[in-house]
Amino acid sequence: MKNVILGKNVLLGSNVKIGNWCKIEDNVTIEDNVTIGYSTLSKKKEYYEDFSTIIGKNCLIRSGVIIYHACKIGKDNWINNYVILRENTILGNDNTIGSHTICEGYTIIGNMVSIYSLCGLGGNMIIEDKVFIGPNVVTANNPKALHGRGFSSIRRWEKNGMKCIDKGPTIRFGARIGIAAILLADIEIGREAMIAAGAIVTKDVPSFAIVRGIPAKIVGTVSEHERLNL
Repeated sequence: MKNVILGKNVLLGSNVKIGNWCKIEDNVTIEDNVTIGYSTLSKKKEYYEDFSTIIGKNCLIRSGVIIYHACKIGKDNWINNYVILRENTILGNDNTIGSHTICEGYTIIGNMVSIYSLCGLGGNMIIEDKVFIGPNVVTANNPKALHGRGFSSIRRWEKNGMKCIDKGPTIRFGARIGIAAILLADIEIGREAMIAAGAIVTKDVPSFAIVRGIPAKIVGTVSEHERLNL
């Protein structure tokens, strides 16, 4: 290993693998069979503004987690068993990610976000603070399934800015996404909107709206007493 920095009181379980250019800050616990700085990436190192991987203070990383290079994990996060965070995932502070959830990378997640187990988060998303995402939620990042139809399956990047053509949903502050909901590509879920369990959301949802159904339609408004303070 080279360019690896370990802070104070870092606890490492059995068979933990730490790649090059990784920083693990103070009071982090990493359980068995975790990989930090997984290095098989979609693009070569020169495409990343900052190739290093950072795990912030007081994080708990459960067994079987894989965190790719170029991820930036803030402090006080709890990342549960067998989570996969692909490259360029940026995670704020005080979040919980449930077991077997996969984030396909190039995604910004804010603070105090709760993501439950078995979620599939497509790449290039924005998830703002205090969002709730229930189990088995799936998001798309391409409006068409073009596999095998003469189109490149590899994301195309701008060299300065690293913006990819594929675009996942944007989920604004305090929104709540119910169990097994599906969010299609390049839509926006407004502030504190409520998406019902099993809904398929195909277009933007206004702030404070309640939607349900296939396709999801507005059926109400989140009451004043349920709304959060910014």
